[in-house]
Amino acid sequence: MPAANDSYARQVRLSDQDSMIEVRGVTKRFGTLEVLRQVSLTVRAGEVLVVVGPSGGGKSTLLRVLAGLYP
Repeated sequence: MPAANDSYARQVRLSDQDSMIEVRGVTKRFGTLEVLRQVSLTVRAGEVLVVVGPSGGGKSTLLRVLAGLYP
């Protein structure tokens, strides 16, 4: 089992050739609080991704995980 603040099942692929971001099964926990659960998405060249939701919904956490600011 991963440590309390670890992301697990994380696969992020950046491809220069395809100009694509692909995320599969991203989960993030802070202690026992699971803030992201099995997030998967693909953004292709020319597409725009907008992440919306309520306050505390995990939007900023997702972006920080993608940026590598959270392990």
